[in-house]
Amino acid sequence: MLSHGQATVERGFSANKEVMVTNISDKCLITLRVIGDYVQRVGGLDKKEVTKKMLFAAASSCQKYQHHLDEQKRVKEVAERGEKEKGSVG
Repeated sequence: MLSHGQATVERGFSANKEVMVTNISDKCLITLRVIGDYVQRVGGLDKKEVTKKMLFAAASSCQKYQHHLDEQKRVKEVAERGEKEKGSVG
């Protein structure tokens, strides 16, 4: 039996359904897919040694994400202040 060549894509849709969360960013979804593809490629989580570097990266990811959110909030507030100032000048 010949494959129609879409099996990988169709599996991807299934994986996407599992990770869909309200307001998930495209960047986060892509990251989750990359990680999922890697885990599948190595044959499962129990087939890959977890290094200290990997543990550090996982532990620091929350802090990096919070910093990213804070920076986005700051940029938005600056933009909103700029719009208010433009409106009050005119």
